[in-house]
Amino acid sequence: MTTTWSSSATTTDPAAPLAVPAMVLAVLMSTPALTALTRLPQWASEYGPALVYPAALLYSAVAARIWWWGATHRPPRTRYVSRTRHGRPARR
Repeated sequence: MTTTWSSSATTTDPAAPLAVPAMVLAVLMSTPALTALTRLPQWASEYGPALVYPAALLYSAVAARIWWWGATHRPPRTRYVSRTRHGRPARR
């Protein structure tokens, strides 16, 4: 009989379940920002470059920071080792 064991180093970070959704949110935020890059000069001529370019930079910085937060709080991937009843690794 083989049993699947996980690593003894389990994560205790309470924010770990939110890490992957945060990274997905950051990617979803970045998609319209990248598609709007071609329209930034038009918006800058209509509304002023002092408003448009810092707003675009701030929006991109927030998306990058959310992604970075998710990447640092994501639980580490552990390799599961199939072991026999006596604790030795199973043959492959």
